[in-house]
Amino acid sequence: MTLVVPTIDVSQWETGDDSVRSAIAKQVDEACRSIGFMQITGHGIPDDVVAGFTDALDEMFSLPDDIKRQYRPSRPSINRGYAPPRSERLSYSLGVDSPADMFEAFNIGVEVAPRAGDAPDMHSDNIWPEPAVLPDFEAKAKRWLDSAGGLARRMTSIFAHALGVEADFFESFTERSIDVLRMVNYAIQEGTQLEVGQLGMGAHTDFGIVGREPAGLGNPRPEAVHALFAGRNG
Repeated sequence: MTLVVPTIDVSQWETGDDSVRSAIAKQVDEACRSIGFMQITGHGIPDDVVAGFTDALDEMFSLPDDIKRQYRPSRPSINRGYAPPRSERLSYSLGVDSPADMFEAFNIGVEVAPRAGDAPDMHSDNIWPEPAVLPDFEAKAKRWLDSAGGLARRMTSIFAHALGVEADFFESFTERSIDVLRMVNYAIQEGTQLEVGQLGMGAHTDFGIVGREPAGLGNPRPEAVHALFAGRNG
């Protein structure tokens, strides 16, 4: 069976009449119920933000290994900074034992002041490369995080419409959301010896309401943003 990921244009969500908004919500509802993935066009993220983010990724992962490792967090529970290859096994989220994953990642998140009742490390400070190392990395990454966050909030309003609940239904769940931007590099260095069954990133569950990522270079729809959803109804 061929797996088809639908492409949905959300450009008229803010300006369209009730029939237009209902049509968009219906497409999103069908995608969530059937496959759990979709490609979003008309998202409004400027081209220069996407280009800047792409440059930031290349710049980060082109750094020497010893420099990147300087930006590791002090403990694994802090989901910030650099994660080197073989430092994670994401298949554990499914209760599956596997060789360590080969991807490397750099993580940032929204900067929110902690308050009583927050889980430890939930809103940890970001770990940024010094400007002398990567002059524009922080600005480029933050612009993408802010833009993608705005799109995610628009998607939750579409979810609410599709579910037939109040338009602000998800706001109480997202006002202090722990948005995390995970920049991932799957390239494996030449000469690396792999274990049997070792993958770039093992099968796993993503937690949250909506995940989003830019459609990569060479994708048939490079103007799209990929979205994936937890809690799919079947």
